[in-house]
Amino acid sequence: MERLSRRTLVASLERSARLMQRWRGARLRGYIRLLGGKCGSNIRAERGVLIRHPPHRGWSIGSGCYFGTGVVIDVSSEARFAIGHSTKIMHRVSLSASDSVIIGARVQIADNATVRDNNHDVRVLGRPMIDLPTVNSGVRIGSDVWIGHGVAVLAGVTVGAGAVVGANAVVTRDVAAGSIAAGVPARLLRLRPKGEPPVAGAR
Repeated sequence: MERLSRRTLVASLERSARLMQRWRGARLRGYIRLLGGKCGSNIRAERGVLIRHPPHRGWSIGSGCYFGTGVVIDVSSEARFAIGHSTKIMHRVSLSASDSVIIGARVQIADNATVRDNNHDVRVLGRPMIDLPTVNSGVRIGSDVWIGHGVAVLAGVTVGAGAVVGANAVVTRDVAAGSIAAGVPARLLRLRPKGEPPVAGAR
């Protein structure tokens, strides 16, 4: 009886957590749509999702997306920002767009990853780093991509559809569709064979 009660309690808590995800997702969707962006249905979000600047018409979020705890979305007023349907942005991911960040459908971006289309122009020497101009170049991540834990995807990069980027990689160049890349800087390890099972989850 005690075991059954515990099981019932756990199931109830899990249902409550899912309801809270959907409630927060509905608030996020309403905020984006209110300010001119597009956002599909069935959005789920955890606590602490931070949108640093108000959404605008350049925003487009597909249905069924998930945003984990502590996700930071930093999109300038002139940038284009799009996420395809059923994409998972896991905990403490940072997304930064000054020009454009386009993420496809069914993408999984694991905890602590960074995707940004801007960087300091370090070619300028003799000025404080904080005062250096930024260089912006759009980022595109294709559909069915897995970005591993702690990966940094930097400005100007395209990650092709079906690619996998290993944990803690720094992506400074394009990653070919259907490939597996890892390292600092990221380099090709191998191609995924046809018929390889889809990635089950971001860890």
